[in-house]
Formats: sequence, C-alpha cells, structure tokens
Amino acid sequence: MATDSLKNILVTGADGFLGAHLIECLKNKYTIIGLVKNSAQLIRLDPKSKKYCIVEDEKNLAHLLNKNHIDCIIHTATIYKGLPDNLSELIETNILLPIRLLQAGLQSNLKAFINTDSFFNDDRFKYDYLCDYTLSKKQINEWLKFFINKFIIINIKLQHIYGPGDSDSKFVPSLINDLILGVPFITSTLGEQKRDFIFIKDVVSAYEIILDNFENFSKTNFKVWEANIGTGKSLTLKEFIDLTLTLTGSKTEIKYGSIPYRKGEIMDSFAPSGLLGELGWAPIFSLEQGLKETIEFHMKKKINGNESRYNPS
Repeated sequence: MATDSLKNILVTGADGFLGAHLIECLKNKYTIIGLVKNSAQLIRLDPKSKKYCIVEDEKNLAHLLNKNHIDCIIHTATIYKGLPDNLSELIETNILLPIRLLQAGLQSNLKAFINTDSFFNDDRFKYDYLCDYTLSKKQINEWLKFFINKFIIINIKLQHIYGPGDSDSKFVPSLINDLILGVPFITSTLGEQKRDFIFIKDVVSAYEIILDNFENFSKTNFKVWEANIGTGKSLTLKEFIDLTLTLTGSKTEIKYGSIPYRKGEIMDSFAPSGLLGELGWAPIFSLEQGLKETIEFHMKKKINGNESRYNPS
C-alpha cells in the first residue's frame, strides 16, 4: 500500500525505457503524471490510458507541480551523448531540467526528489566513454546538495539495466538483434570487463520500495540519500554474451579480442550493499530469466516488423 505521505508522482522521461516501466509499475498505487518532450511521439506508453496522464515540458513547472499536487519527482530523463552535436540538449536534460524542477519544488509542496544516476559516475573510474554524460551526472549531484534542507533527496545509482523495450542502439538490444538476425560475426573486446546486469523489473521494484518506505527518510539529516541498484554481483562481458548466444540458439561467431578496450575501461563494477538491503529489497530475476524475457520481446518485434509497445502485464 502506498503511504499517505506520497500520492502524486511526476516522472520525467516518461516514455524512456526506465520511465515507461516505472509508470506501468506504479500506476495502480499512485497518481502518475508523466513528463515528456513531445507527447505526439510516444512509443512505449498509451497516450489514451486513463491510468496516468502525460504532459509536455512547460516553462511554468511550479504551476504544473501545484496544479497536480505533486509530492515526489522521479527524474529519469537523460541524454547519453552530447558531443559534438548534441551538447546543449544534454545540458538541458541532465542538468537544467532537474534544477528547474527543484526550483519549482520550492514554490510547491514537493516532498521528495529522486534523481537517477549511473555507475559511470564514480571517482574511481577514469572512463573516456560518454565522458560528457558522466560530467553532467557529477554536476547535477553537486547541485542536489543545495536542496537537501528543503526536500528529501535520493540519488539512485543504476548498474547495467536491461530488459524489454530498451532502445535498439543500446548494447543488450543490439546484441540480441544481431544474434536473432544471425549476422555472420560480431566484433568484441576480449570481454574480460565485468558488469552488474540488473533486469528492469527488479530495477522498478527497487524504486517502488523506496517510495513505499518514504516515511523512513528525513530531510533533516542534511545529506543526499544514496541507493545503488544492482544484483551486487558482476560477471564478464564474455559470460554475458555467451549466455545470450546460447539462449538465442544463434550461430553467429563472436570475435573476442578483435577490438581494443576503450581508454580507461571500467574492468569491474557492481552495486554495493546499503540502503536498499536495509529496506528489505533484493532482486528476484536471474540473469537467464531476464534474458529469456528480453529475447522473447525482440523475437516478437522481429516477427511483427514494428516497434510494438511493451506490455509488462
């Protein structure tokens, strides 16, 4: 049951991979408003649904928050690559939008702001890949500290999430699509780098338990609450690719070692135990279960020949 403390939630990036899954998960427990750039281009959500409301970004965000009595904002909207052509959009989405929302929260009765971060954003790593994205995450984390005495601020660091409905340009969908199509070969590094792969349904259940335990948090501690979402275990990219190869039954050759590692490659990343464990959360989907469901989605999409909306029910 949702607590009395949080009833109305605004989800930014509502039609993104994570945002859409969150809305589908939360729509029967909370009143959900989804914020998007263009409501005419929804591909993951039903714009006619009566279970949630989709609105476009507007200049007067304080009016939007007040009109809908928003208690909590979940910021999932993000741009992954800015340089060389898209830097202004990256800054607008990853930095300016959350600051605008936080400012609007000062003029409304906002109680909580949940920011979505990435395992990339770690001072231990000097990874050149998507460095503009990582910089934007570091910068908004600093800005979050300005608001810690105004609302509860929770920063969620995601490990490598995957599942049905993700963008085809991402690593896992791209791999699965190539294997389903039976391309002759796929080039790869040696695949020794390790990642913590976490299924999207486990990810949204972690957000859900944070919302359901909202009353356990306090804004008087003058800190940003940190939550890491992952399985807590990492496996090599080679192990992940080989399992996906087996589950698809593909004959595609994986040419391990045919391309070099990126500069500053992250060789091991996994979610440390912490806040979510204290709240009683743990992932329930095995890697094989998650991959089978994801592969099934891509197989159906290939058969249908379209970008059909993912229905998790």
